[in-house]
Amino acid sequence: MKNTMVTTTNKKNHICFLRTQILSRCAVSVSFFFVVSQANAADWKFLPSIDLKETYTDNVRFKPSGLEKTDFVTEINPSFSLEGVGRHLNLKIDYQIQNQIYISEKNENSTSHQLNASGNVELLQDFLFFDTKASIYEQNISSFAPSPTNNTTISDNSTNVRIMSFSPYLVNHFGSIASSVLRYTHETVDTSKRNLLAGDTNKLTLDINSGSSFRLLSWGLQFSDQKI
Repeated sequence: MKNTMVTTTNKKNHICFLRTQILSRCAVSVSFFFVVSQANAADWKFLPSIDLKETYTDNVRFKPSGLEKTDFVTEINPSFSLEGVGRHLNLKIDYQIQNQIYISEKNENSTSHQLNASGNVELLQDFLFFDTKASIYEQNISSFAPSPTNNTTISDNSTNVRIMSFSPYLVNHFGSIASSVLRYTHETVDTSKRNLLAGDTNKLTLDINSGSSFRLLSWGLQFSDQKI
């Protein structure tokens, strides 16, 4: 019975993981399609750059006094910024690849990604909209453990966090009486270290607010249902 229960749980987790991956990839595909469909009607700005650094550190592994190790760290970090602004589209992407090369600690050579992206597309005029966000960044795991001040320091107290969300929503105007926004949001959080908390959030919200007819006394109704 114990083996059967464990096997069933693993299958459920695996199915949930696959469902999340499929949903996330579909959302990325849909977002890309929406952006491409409005691309010709937007003004675009693209700015590539590259950052080269050489750092000397007297404590590359952030160890206590007496256990320090020195090292030279070379960083080669290409990046770009992309911005598109149009009547029905707003898109902003900042992306960087960090390549860190250690002279002594060669096994710690790494490549990491940093991303901050957001977009909004108006699909049907003043009615149907689509928001999407994505980010990748380094974050300390515990506030009680030694925390390095930069990415060149080798530490077990940091992880790579990846967040992606998409959110279609409907806007309705009922003359001067009221307006409403019905929104669905799906967010996926993942980390480079599997033992940390990660998961999915599905949220449905409805906001109804009074219009210009209610000048002396305004009102509003909010509904929210969230599953994590």
